[in-house]
Amino acid sequence: MDVLRFILRLPFILLRLAARSLVYLFTLLGFLLRPFTGRIRWAVPGWVTFAGNQLARLERRGNRYPKTISALLLLTAAVAAGSYYTWHWYQNKPKPVDVAPLVVQDISASVQRPSAVNYNRDDNSAQIVVVTFSRSAAPVTLIGKPVTAGITLTPAMEGEWQWRNDRKLVFTAKKTFPMGKTYTVDMDAKTLLAPQVALTEKQKTFTTPEFYYRGGRAEFYQDPQDPMKKHAIIGLTFNAPADVKNLESRLSMTRDGKPVPYTVTVMNCCHLC
Repeated sequence: MDVLRFILRLPFILLRLAARSLVYLFTLLGFLLRPFTGRIRWAVPGWVTFAGNQLARLERRGNRYPKTISALLLLTAAVAAGSYYTWHWYQNKPKPVDVAPLVVQDISASVQRPSAVNYNRDDNSAQIVVVTFSRSAAPVTLIGKPVTAGITLTPAMEGEWQWRNDRKLVFTAKKTFPMGKTYTVDMDAKTLLAPQVALTEKQKTFTTPEFYYRGGRAEFYQDPQDPMKKHAIIGLTFNAPADVKNLESRLSMTRDGKPVPYTVTVMNCCHLC
């Protein structure tokens, strides 16, 4: 019990020592400054006396009720420690991540139609349709992979869509496109594209190259063995294989309004004479 009383009195003892030290300090300072300032008369302020009386009163209560005072001090310390721990926990608890608002950007798309097949070369390259977007549009996880939803080609054509990079979507046809035919590309931006982009136009059209021909150079031929045998050779070149029988039924040759006999010779798949 005496130890408990001593512990309770220790703060008051320290306060008295501090107060006496200050008094001695100011007394010494006054003594040193007396030759310059003269004797200064100083009275203790009323609040100092009041504070001293209250401290003495608390000290007497500590001596009278050491257990009660100790329990109150321990309870106060526990409440303070709990409050500090609660505040520290609240400050350091995981905070929800603030998700930045998604900014949707409008983009445009252009369609490059398939190139005409060059039948004069032994090239088995497939025809492709390329959809190019004005800025990055592909979902990152789908780049380089086949696309099975979000885009359709009408009339239907057998083939596969695939993201070549973040801006180019390529359709590779398994068969040759019919010539001179118009196709429509429909795109669903929510399914096809990344969530941060929106299409200004969801539908694009293109027309495959037309079937055409051009006249070649006309040549005059005379048989060196029989000068009376003379021929005119006129070539026709097509951009795709032609139906020879159908073509012959549509060809005619006249001179001075009269029919002229002729023959059709197939030079290769796209060249007739």
